[in-house]
Amino acid sequence: MQQHPPPDTPVAQLDRLTALLHRPIWLLRFPAALEQPFWRRQQPAQVLAARIGVLVGIPLYLITTLIEWRTDPALLRLTLPTRALAIGLLLLVGVAASCAMTRRHLAWIVPLAILLLNSLQLYICRFSAPAYQAMTLLWMLLPLTFMSTVSRVPFRCALWVGLCTAGGFLLCSARFSSLSGIQLYHTGFFFLSFILILLLSHFFNERLQRQRFLQASLLNLHRRGLHRPDPGQPEVLQPDRELGVVSRAALDQRLRKHFAYHHPPRIAVVICTLDHFDTLVATYSEHEALFCLATVARTAQRMVAGSGDFVARRGDRSLALVLEGGNGFDALHLAERLRRQVEAMGIPHFGSPSQVITLSGGVAASEHLREPSADTLLQAADQALSRALAAGGNRSEAWRSA
Repeated sequence: MQQHPPPDTPVAQLDRLTALLHRPIWLLRFPAALEQPFWRRQQPAQVLAARIGVLVGIPLYLITTLIEWRTDPALLRLTLPTRALAIGLLLLVGVAASCAMTRRHLAWIVPLAILLLNSLQLYICRFSAPAYQAMTLLWMLLPLTFMSTVSRVPFRCALWVGLCTAGGFLLCSARFSSLSGIQLYHTGFFFLSFILILLLSHFFNERLQRQRFLQASLLNLHRRGLHRPDPGQPEVLQPDRELGVVSRAALDQRLRKHFAYHHPPRIAVVICTLDHFDTLVATYSEHEALFCLATVARTAQRMVAGSGDFVARRGDRSLALVLEGGNGFDALHLAERLRRQVEAMGIPHFGSPSQVITLSGGVAASEHLREPSADTLLQAADQALSRALAAGGNRSEAWRSA
């Protein structure tokens, strides 16, 4: 029976991060242990976005005030206090972005400021000339666009702001707008559709940021030495220093010991390697390539559940999964599971046609060999692996006799 790692071990953290990386698309929030670090990571972008919003918003309000003074001075006298209040609100947001004590609260300060700005815009709409009322209402889309594209505020805050703005727009249109029925219909349809598009854009943007956060967390686990051998691992396994699995020498030793019996039980081997390994080294570095290989090694270790099964290093860039008592079908099924799992992890590899790390595997079983031995078993698996790589990679092949 496969045992699950304790909840606080690095392996358990890897399992949780991998599960979150492949959660359903409609789920956004993380557990509390990850939610706070995620928003701390978003804070510099929130500060920068708030400063950009202030630097753009204040000149924009001043320009519209100047235009209104040139076109309708009477209206300006009515709306000048409201415009001054809006500029003051933007200045307060700028102060909050510059103060260390309030920076961590920008996630709700910015949505609240946008909601207040839109409320002031609705108030200005009451005094606008009928010909400009539609344009005055549509001006509310600018803060919403800023919030949904660059502000990095939580989606739940953006959702409330969008719903409140839509409700205020409908109320203002019904009570104060002098637009005709068809004009009101088209304006309302455009406004509400634009809000829906902005909210969907905000949702997928935040999900993308969360996926990148999970991938960065996985990489940090690897860099902290996640794949070192377990302290309780038997000495006979002789772990490889770089990958934390059975070394090449120990692999040969254990296979030769297995075939030394007069009637050795059946055994199967999977030899796997990362596709486009040379390109991976050239694109990143050999150190990063070993991190990726170590990720595959740890994933494989969680999949081999038999008492005599183990994962070993086969070469500089390949691994061997040994199934004692396994047949060719079991080994091929394991190779496919591992291949799909590695591809689903989505580790970036921009030098690969698929843009992610993929795996190829070769399978061989002693029951299919004419003269079973450690050397012939490994050679058969190597031949199957070569055939998988020659076929384009990202596949598993079983050895077939000539």
